[in-house]
Amino acid sequence: MIRWSDGRSWRLTMLSALALLVACGESPAPPPSGSADDGPDLPAELAGIEAIARELPMIEGETQDGDVQTVYRAYVEGDSTRFIEEVVTGEYSATRDRYYFKGDRLAYFHREGSQLIAMPPEPPGLGDVVMFVAFDQTGRPTEQLKRLKGQAAEIETFELTAIASRAGELTRDVMVKRRPALAEGELEGYLVMGEPLTTFQPCGDAKIYWLDTDAAGMSGLRADYDRIATRPLEPLYARIKGEFGERIPTGMASNYPAVITVTSHSAVSRRQDRDCP
Repeated sequence: MIRWSDGRSWRLTMLSALALLVACGESPAPPPSGSADDGPDLPAELAGIEAIARELPMIEGETQDGDVQTVYRAYVEGDSTRFIEEVVTGEYSATRDRYYFKGDRLAYFHREGSQLIAMPPEPPGLGDVVMFVAFDQTGRPTEQLKRLKGQAAEIETFELTAIASRAGELTRDVMVKRRPALAEGELEGYLVMGEPLTTFQPCGDAKIYWLDTDAAGMSGLRADYDRIATRPLEPLYARIKGEFGERIPTGMASNYPAVITVTSHSAVSRRQDRDCP
């Protein structure tokens, strides 16, 4: 690896390089084996997962928190995320993280870059970092390899927790970004149907409303609900169009603050994490 005597020059060069890699969508070759200074050997499987994933649809995200900029690209297949590449740049770090998924679980994590490191007797400063973690089907690490400034180092428990947590945050953000936009006048939320009630709770609303419509509309809505529900009164995600009306003063409906009269519905499906933003 190249090392720079001037920490500021090193940082600026690293930021430029990482920004260029993200812009081009390219991935550097894995570190060569046999050199302790170049970091751990990586499973050949990673290159295959990454190559296949890059042919899939891509979702992008970007955040700015103080001087720290985070940019990611996620490659998705159906409802699953297959590969995420994230670049984090700031005054004290410039890292490129890659998350490899099998099915719906995180299988591998790989980090390369530079971060603030304290390794006595040396004073704190920017240094090379390479990290690799493999996870089993239960989410437990099966292989952990890390190097700081070319030296073997231990991966701390909080680092493993942070990796798993960040993978979850990224996949949830990807799910939200993939959600189809609501049509004009459309509501989304959770529908419950069954004897003796029919209710709807819009996303972001703590209140639950009584649902009403004409006979034909109720029959179609109930048919879609029954086709998907696996247990009585199961909350299902739904998108409806309708109008809010005054509370019905009698019967079961009187227990709810208002009524929504449905004019149409466009979706009824089993609940997923991405349903409500």
